[in-house]
Amino acid sequence: MPKKVAQRKTNALSPLVPVRGDRVGGALRATGLGRREAAARLNELGTRVHAQTLDYIVAGQQGRCREDLVKALGHLAGVPWQWLTGELKRLPYIGQWDEVSQQWDEVSDQRGAHRAWPAEAYVRLWSFVNRCLYAVRRDVRREFPNPTEAEDRWPEIAMAASDAFAALADPGHWVLRLVGWEGVEPPDPSAVISGPAVTGLVNAWELALEPWLADAVPLNYCALATLGAPRLLTPSGDAQSAQPTGVLAVRRVLK
Repeated sequence: MPKKVAQRKTNALSPLVPVRGDRVGGALRATGLGRREAAARLNELGTRVHAQTLDYIVAGQQGRCREDLVKALGHLAGVPWQWLTGELKRLPYIGQWDEVSQQWDEVSDQRGAHRAWPAEAYVRLWSFVNRCLYAVRRDVRREFPNPTEAEDRWPEIAMAASDAFAALADPGHWVLRLVGWEGVEPPDPSAVISGPAVTGLVNAWELALEPWLADAVPLNYCALATLGAPRLLTPSGDAQSAQPTGVLAVRRVLK
């Protein structure tokens, strides 16, 4: 009987909110956590939950749960808890604000691809891109020692860089870029997206870029631009006028 009273008090203090089981499951798998391990970690951190509750949530059999539990799950998986409830349509990249988010949504809507990505692969991609953006921001601050100038230039650079790094791990991007479609109708990029394909590309690019991410070597931004998004080179995408390597290529974005 005392246990039931304590549970009622906990529920009363934390309101019930919607929860997306597919996103919770994908976020946990992306971080390498099983549901039993996640439940044990949450209990250690002070959020009471049974592993069976997580089973119900991930299976889609429980569409609402305590707000404190969703927040704790978001913290554990490293994603905004509002994405787990469905309040956020997509995961935000660092440095974005309303205008940039709206532009990204428009681009994504035109591609029609991001909505089809499995949750686990989407979280892995998001984590990869954000890690790359932190490294780009580090490079930008070195390129522009004046903090005000660096912050002023960062939003547009972040938009171009997030587009470029996301493209690296997008199977549809490579299908359209590497396969000759002259005279043939190309496939819908979203049709070639699968969880293993996205996760495999993320793993490969993390391995390739690790020396730069660890700040041991510089990144060849022009090479990145030719692979991912030409607008990272110059506003006109002119590769000939851009610097061949290093952070100076970032400066070309706004010149």
